[in-house]
Amino acid sequence: MRVKNPFFMLVPDELLYPMVGLATAATVIASQAVISGAFSLTSQAMQLGYCPRIQVRFTSEREKGQIYIPNINWLLLLAVIILVLGFRSSSNLASAYGIAVTMTMMIDTLLAFVVVRALWNWNWLKAGLFLTLFIVVDFAFFSANLVKVLDGGWFPLLLGSRHNSPCSPPGSAAARCSTNDCSRTPSRSMRSSPAFSTAARTASRAPASS
Repeated sequence: MRVKNPFFMLVPDELLYPMVGLATAATVIASQAVISGAFSLTSQAMQLGYCPRIQVRFTSEREKGQIYIPNINWLLLLAVIILVLGFRSSSNLASAYGIAVTMTMMIDTLLAFVVVRALWNWNWLKAGLFLTLFIVVDFAFFSANLVKVLDGGWFPLLLGSRHNSPCSPPGSAAARCSTNDCSRTPSRSMRSSPAFSTAARTASRAPASS
């Protein structure tokens, strides 16, 4: 049995099925990471008032971060089914995946540059060398994937071009705050969130500057 995939052609024929099992296990592990990340982001968005309140189940009596959100879980399942039926082939999905991953790498590099400058107080030369080293590699990967835009790479670009949060429908308070300056008048949901209450208590205890 021959498989027309270069990845599986790297192993001998007798190890083909174990490699398929290993690749399947790696896919399951990666999907679990995506699901857990979606749960965490949704929970934080609700605490900050950027997402409507939905049911959150805590699956552990000791760990606060172990949560399960049924609505998000079913939404991810529906999105995966639509994507698989729409793209129809793993090569098209790989094109979309390549664009998404390389753009994420570039964004992470830019955010890391902000961290080393603002929080770690690196000088411009050291931070610039850091940025240049990683951005050159990231841009090389990204430019290599630009040829795949028409083959499926357009999907993450279209999805990322949405300005409003997916949790916030157009016209909602959170969507208006994404375009207007709402820092002076927090919404009622933001004022009632634990994160806002903690920040308010910290600010009230801080000594007033002369």
